[in-house]
Amino acid sequence: MADPPRLSVRDARVTYRGRGGRPVRALDGVSFDVAPGETLGIVGESGCGKSSLAKMMVGLVRGGEGEVRFDGARIDNQDAAAWKTLRRRIQYVFQDPLGALDPRMPVLAQVREPLDIHDLGAARERRARAAALLESVGVGPHLHDSAPVEISGGQRQRVVLARALVLEPEVLLCDEPVSALDVSIQAQILGLLAELRDAFGLTMLFISHDLAVIRHVSHRVAVLYLGRVVEIGDVDDIFARPAHPYTRALLDAAPRIGRRGPRLRLEGETPSPEARPTGCAFAGRCPAARPRCVEQDPALTARADGRAVACYFPHVIDEAAA
Repeated sequence: MADPPRLSVRDARVTYRGRGGRPVRALDGVSFDVAPGETLGIVGESGCGKSSLAKMMVGLVRGGEGEVRFDGARIDNQDAAAWKTLRRRIQYVFQDPLGALDPRMPVLAQVREPLDIHDLGAARERRARAAALLESVGVGPHLHDSAPVEISGGQRQRVVLARALVLEPEVLLCDEPVSALDVSIQAQILGLLAELRDAFGLTMLFISHDLAVIRHVSHRVAVLYLGRVVEIGDVDDIFARPAHPYTRALLDAAPRIGRRGPRLRLEGETPSPEARPTGCAFAGRCPAARPRCVEQDPALTARADGRAVACYFPHVIDEAAA
């Protein structure tokens, strides 16, 4: 029997309250699996549900529905005590390292703190473990007593990574961890993440709006639009020939990443999640939309090439762009 996925999400939904108390569905029936040691990239425009998905998976948002399983065991229905144990195995890396760190504590103490909370080892062992991990991510002893505001953005992100890894988790959920950094520091952090993933055997969910970053770190990629997955599959296959028109539009909006030919430019705005249209939510912006697209929402359907696409006419957009 094959091993279960390290992470499994089924029909995940997150609803917030909008203006006048109206429901706003940020996440609307998302399902996927992540294999042990795999990195799944999550990409989409702002407001598509990326962060809501990651936070729902670790119990950081209320009102979530659906199932989240870790090594086959359901975790979305756990209480606070159970989550304390689970968070030794699943760690979250937030987008803003300065906001994620305590401004009053020196960095070494912050990396050691998870060991203190879980009472792991003697005090001297905790300090040594924290110092060794900081060294492994490139934060030397001369910075150990510094406050977060006294070090650079890249160094803060390294501290956040060290704190996430000090409990030796099996899963990292990374929510835009390099978006606030300049390109040279981004490259250093991404290289470091790849090294740490291989060294620790980490399974990763990596959220980003930056397609170049997603391609660099991910084995597979899931594309979200208005709270739903519209395409998921091998990252190289999707970047080489996107099947969903929204995926194609995202790639064409970015600097060219190994693709040539005419660009697809979208018109109009993303529909409001407070008033999701009938049929395919992308139909109003899609140059290749047909009457069927407006009438009925396409299901996410597996294809022979190993990816799944929620589109009645995949690849037709190549002709529309031309």
